[in-house]
Amino acid sequence: MRPTTSRDFIRVARQRFNAAEVLFDNDLTLDAQYVGGYVVECAFKALIIEATAEADRPAKLIRITRGASMHTPETLLQELRNVGIRLDPEIAKRLRRFDWEVSLRYETGRRSRGETKGLLKTCTDILNWAEELII
Repeated sequence: MRPTTSRDFIRVARQRFNAAEVLFDNDLTLDAQYVGGYVVECAFKALIIEATAEADRPAKLIRITRGASMHTPETLLQELRNVGIRLDPEIAKRLRRFDWEVSLRYETGRRSRGETKGLLKTCTDILNWAEELII
């Protein structure tokens, strides 16, 4: 079932984070990074839906769940700004180093454990921040 509420998106983000941790624990670092990117996407989408007026949510949901650009952190950050949400400065600083894109799905191999651990730490902080604002 596709997420339709901010809480739905948070549940998806939490599940993706748990999956990313399992992948990381099994040295599947590239896969952990790929799945981890969806943690950020879903957390941002949860916040966007939460901050959108209830009457406007159906249209906003359609807007943020269609098209390749709606997977990218940069596009979703702009959507967050449009609804009046600004990232915590420390998280924003770390997100600038966040090397993630949908095209990771076509890559093979492994990434550095340190790099992956850093990416997952950013995912954790973003997810926790989003949960605090929603739940």
